[in-house]
Amino acid sequence: MESIDVGFHVDGDVWAVEQLTYRFNLPFEKLVDKYCAYGPSEVVVELLSRYVEAGATKLVIALVMPPEERPDAVERFATEISSALKQLKHG
Repeated sequence: MESIDVGFHVDGDVWAVEQLTYRFNLPFEKLVDKYCAYGPSEVVVELLSRYVEAGATKLVIALVMPPEERPDAVERFATEISSALKQLKHG
C-alpha cells in the first residue's frame, strides 16, 4: 500500500521535502510531488481523488506540517478533505 503525506503549510513542498528527507534519509526534492499532496484543501482533494477514482478503498495518510499548525490541519483534514473523499466513487 502506498502512503501519502499531506501538508497544508503555505510552503508545503518545502516543509515536506525537509521533513521527509529527514524521516526517510533520502533526498525528497524530486519525489515530493509524486508522494505528497499539499496546498489548499481543494488541491489536496483533487490529488487524492485520483487514487480513489483508480479504485483505492483505503489511503494511508501522514499529516506533515509545522507542529503549531497541526491542530488546525487535523481539523481541516477531518472536516474538508476526508468528507469530500468519502463522497467519491471508487473506480
